Order: sequence, then structure tokens, then C-alpha cells
Amino acid sequence: MKKIKENMFFFWLHLGIVLFLWASPFLFSWKITIALMILLGIQFLFTNNTCIITMAEFGTTHPRISFYNDLFRRLKIKVNEKRMDFTSTYIFPIITILIALIWQIVLKINPLFSF
Repeated sequence: MKKIKENMFFFWLHLGIVLFLWASPFLFSWKITIALMILLGIQFLFTNNTCIITMAEFGTTHPRISFYNDLFRRLKIKVNEKRMDFTSTYIFPIITILIALIWQIVLKINPLFSF
């Protein structure tokens, strides 16, 4: 991947949002988690499978430039960028929803915040 302009503010913002989304099955009702994942999917539909924070961070809409690819690059871990993009766009949201459903419905463990 060619050298791209980096913005550390957006990197940390992005990391916080990603951690928040991954934690959502334990924090909120499974219904809210599903809604968040649907909003994420809608965002991908309108941005050529690129996150709006990634676009702000790197100034590009190139689909191979993603938060996860950048994170692994920073950690010096080589990943297949195309597979990572597919995984982060389609697999991670499904896993997050499944975790929420299993945690809250099957195991009957309440989320931290109930409304």
C-alpha cells in the first residue's frame, strides 16, 4: 500500500467507535446492537464500502484503505487486505449480532444498560 496521509485524531476516534461497536452486545439491548450494525451497513452502501471516518482520516474512498488494514499495518502484522475488508464489512457485523443474541437471549444475561 502506498504511503497515505495520516490523521491521529481520526485514528483514535475510529478505534473508540470500533471498540464501542464490539462492546455493544454487552452494553445495550440486542435490538440496539442490530440497529447499529444496520446503520453501519447503510453507511457502507453509500460510501463504496468505505467508512466515513476512514475517508476523513485518509482523504480517500479507496476500499482497500480501511481501519483494520491500517491497524494491522501499525502493529506490523501482514494481512490480506481484500479478505480483511470483506471480513470487517460483512463478517464482523454478523458476529457482533450473533454475540448479542446468544449473550442476551440464549444465556439470558442482561446488558449493562437497559432502557
